[in-house]
Amino acid sequence: MRAGLRRLFVLHISDDVTRRMKYLPGMDALAKYYAPLGPVKNLHADLLALAAERTFLHDEPGEAADDASIIDTAWRVRTPGQFEQCLHARSPAVDDALRQACEDAAAILSAYHAVALQLAERGASAPAIAPAVAPAVAPAVADIRGQLAHLVLPGFLLSTPAPWLAHVARYLSAIHIRLGRLTGAGSARRAAEREARAGEEIGPMWRACLERAADLERQGKPPDPAVVRFRWLIEELRVSLLAEQLGTSAPVSVQRLQRQWAQIVEDAPG
Repeated sequence: MRAGLRRLFVLHISDDVTRRMKYLPGMDALAKYYAPLGPVKNLHADLLALAAERTFLHDEPGEAADDASIIDTAWRVRTPGQFEQCLHARSPAVDDALRQACEDAAAILSAYHAVALQLAERGASAPAIAPAVAPAVAPAVADIRGQLAHLVLPGFLLSTPAPWLAHVARYLSAIHIRLGRLTGAGSARRAAEREARAGEEIGPMWRACLERAADLERQGKPPDPAVVRFRWLIEELRVSLLAEQLGTSAPVSVQRLQRQWAQIVEDAPG
């Protein structure tokens, strides 16, 4: 229901907001950074949809809310009259929501661009480092590429849950730090060993989480909120283990997440 309401609100504000969007500062850079993910019209559509959702479907216009708040607001708009009332009352907040959406996208896409440049400079399989160290580093770089593919992908502005979107730039900064260590003249081997240890701990949970989410999708079932939250806690664990100076948004450890995953499996319907 929320997606359908969002589309209705987008239809009503699209012309005015799209016209104003073209004159916002930094849009050319945003388009450049987004280019590997798709055409700029897709970016504009996602920014418009995100601004509409934050304006009309959150309890406080322009501010992120948790899933429960979004659902409550959506259910309050159930008749044409309620729709028109919401549209009229909240439309003045669209500009602020659009600016915030563009700022969030800029923080993420500029960090994504920096990481993409790091990876491009270091070739398809491993950074440009001493040949003796390259085999040890290659698995870590492959893991980073896989993480990046799940972190910033077409439609990420809408598919990333609102509470976690604000943290994506930090996750990308953590990747930047990891790649820097993996290419340091004296740190590459130690960094590769650290990455390998973290991979042994994170890898099984990460793969199990992706498999569970894919199973639900194949069955036509909605995402499990516990699995969704766990997926993002794994990003926090990566930060904690491999770029700890950035801090985490929630308490995480390997043992804590292992217990949480065991509980998710136990609670899953047979």
